[in-house]
Amino acid sequence: MRPLVNKILFYDPFVESCQGCKKVELEQVFSSSDYISLNLPLTDKTKGLIDRRLLSSMKPNACIINTVRGATIDEQALIELLQQGRLGGAGLDVFAVEPLPSISPPLPW
Repeated sequence: MRPLVNKILFYDPFVESCQGCKKVELEQVFSSSDYISLNLPLTDKTKGLIDRRLLSSMKPNACIINTVRGATIDEQALIELLQQGRLGGAGLDVFAVEPLPSISPPLPW
């Protein structure tokens, strides 16, 4: 049986190792990955953690998936980068404000 991906990178300030995965700095996860799945709680330290700088460092074809907490991502930066074609896509199950206000900007995905 073969894995679906060649390698799995992860960043976690509290976990030193994970079988079959390589621990790297957060910046390397964003600059090297084709797909990024967020798995973190919303705290004062994680609110807005995924900012314009990290999002801008992603590959142009990369996709980010957030099913945990909307406020962990700078949504405005994400929308702008998607509209500019600088990201491959985003899968969002959560938003900073829920439900989305009726006057929300149209989402490009």
